[in-house]
Amino acid sequence: MTENNDEGTLFWNHVRAVGQRLERHFRPEKAMEWFNLPHPELGNEAPATLVAEGRTEDVLALIDRMDQINVRDQGA
Repeated sequence: MTENNDEGTLFWNHVRAVGQRLERHFRPEKAMEWFNLPHPELGNEAPATLVAEGRTEDVLALIDRMDQINVRDQGA
């Protein structure tokens, strides 16, 4: 496998990981919209852009915060 294929595989693995995490928050079409729109907590960058730049952890950290908000809201 070439380096480009390895990078491509890693990218798609990260996209899938983010998508799986978003299933708790959005329907598939809304998740895709969220993934492609700039987000203020990501420096007004789209999550897709950050994943493409290798910054998936930043996107997952935001989803972690979203998870915590949901947990708090459900306990209220």
